[in-house]
Amino acid sequence: MRAALCYRRLMRGVSAVASLFLSGLLMSGLVAAERGWFGMSVNVLGERFSFNPPIKRITIEKVLPDSPAARGRLAIGDEVVQVERHRVAGSKARDLQPLMEKSVGQPLHLKLKRGSGKVYDAVLIAATPPKS
Repeated sequence: MRAALCYRRLMRGVSAVASLFLSGLLMSGLVAAERGWFGMSVNVLGERFSFNPPIKRITIEKVLPDSPAARGRLAIGDEVVQVERHRVAGSKARDLQPLMEKSVGQPLHLKLKRGSGKVYDAVLIAATPPKS
């Protein structure tokens, strides 16, 4: 409903041709929807200092209460082993970043490892960021 209202406001005063073009982009997914929020922060350890380092590991650094990460039972210290079925260790940072960025309502599939060695899967649904 909110997206439809924004779309209608956007379309006011726009020519018919531009309107068709923009609606086509919105329907095809080429225009980004509202960026999702997971309520967690991570620590990324790269192999060396560069703008696109190969990643050694990603660990969960913070999980906010009542967030998608908390509902997914992520815990501080958990290691992210896979993001959307892509192995983390050895991947380039720029290859993983877009996999972790989701629009509101989209799922993020993670495979994680606890400190005990137990491996588990988590599906987090991107939420609207809380108001500050």
